[in-house]
Amino acid sequence: MIHAAGSPEMHHWIDAGCAEWNWCAALDALSRWSVPVFAMLSGVLFLSPKKELPLSKLYGKYIARIAIALGVWSCFYALTLHHSFYPFGTQEGHFWYLGMCIGLYMAMPIMRYIAKEQNLLAYFCWVWLACKIWFFVGHYVPLPFELSHLLFVDYVGYCLWAYYLSNIVLPKTYEYMLYGSGVVALCVDVFGYIVTEDSNCVYASYVAVPNIVIAFALFYLCTHHSFNGGVVLNRFIQTISECTFGIYLIHIWALIQVIFRVHRFVPSSPLTVIISVGMAFVMSLCITFILKKIPNLNKWIV
Repeated sequence: MIHAAGSPEMHHWIDAGCAEWNWCAALDALSRWSVPVFAMLSGVLFLSPKKELPLSKLYGKYIARIAIALGVWSCFYALTLHHSFYPFGTQEGHFWYLGMCIGLYMAMPIMRYIAKEQNLLAYFCWVWLACKIWFFVGHYVPLPFELSHLLFVDYVGYCLWAYYLSNIVLPKTYEYMLYGSGVVALCVDVFGYIVTEDSNCVYASYVAVPNIVIAFALFYLCTHHSFNGGVVLNRFIQTISECTFGIYLIHIWALIQVIFRVHRFVPSSPLTVIISVGMAFVMSLCITFILKKIPNLNKWIV
């Protein structure tokens, strides 16, 4: 949804400020929480003291898998989209996330140490949040100094906050306040996108305060409340979950194939975005599902 609504192609076809652009900007803003939540899921999975994570396993299994997939799919994109045999310098924009994950996993032993100490964990989380608020406010209000917060880097904070939130139980009043703040933040995000008429505005940042609040609210809701959709729905969700990595790797290629073809028949509008997202998702899911049936390759490229 983010790449369909915020794609350069879509914004090339639609003039900023018109009704269609506003709808696409709103869809883009409504989807921004997804990337922080993915980072938070890594925090929950890797920071648990029940999970053994020696360096040999961390590098030999998790980091190696991402690095190999990054190399293979960079070559694929270079060949199919850029007609080049040299993959470096031609990677698609969404591959930044894989590089971020590698760095995040490299920092995991340090984060696991922080997570073991409850007071240190709380300290890091709240200072990280304070730094993000300070940085966000600085876009609108002149501040006396710029707060250097290189230690409290973006996605490390999301990982640690995930572990922190998953191990506390908020009083009902605070829980409802968190959900209410999430709804307000979502409205602020959409409004900010539309008013600025800029798809690269501060609200587009995955560490902008509104997106942080939305991610926290959704994460807490999903980790402290169970939802049962029945056997069929649960099986469908499990299948998608198993294909998530492959879908992420392929979806930009699928979206590029779809979006130009859809635009030939459907005027630029939110409908174009929705149709493009649906078709690209189904295409990516089918390709991933097929690739996962190939022995040996399935463990490393999808």
